[in-house]
Amino acid sequence: MPSSAGQSPGTDLYGEFSTDHVEGSAWVRGRLDMGPGEPRSTIRFAHVATTQAGTELVQCYRSGGSGVFGYVSALGVTKEEVLVGRYRIALKILGGAGLGDGSFGRIHYDGRLLGVGPDRG
Repeated sequence: MPSSAGQSPGTDLYGEFSTDHVEGSAWVRGRLDMGPGEPRSTIRFAHVATTQAGTELVQCYRSGGSGVFGYVSALGVTKEEVLVGRYRIALKILGGAGLGDGSFGRIHYDGRLLGVGPDRG
């Protein structure tokens, strides 16, 4: 299954994906194949909120190599026609904020501000 989460725009990654529930949130977990000779990494992400403007806020963690790196991504969702009468849903990275290595604070959105709670790691 291709995925571009946490990568440069236009980069496709392939791997095994599953879902689980942690503290009331649904998380998608993936083990990603980076290519021949490269170590596998793991990515987890969960929906935080949808802003009034329709931007999707997603909490992400990526592990592999030297640590577990957290970030929040702001995504735009669009419907694109790829052939006459055939559509796809596209996620566009609008921005994001890095949380650092090993930061496991609760992410929350109150309708105006995005907050990061104390580290629970």
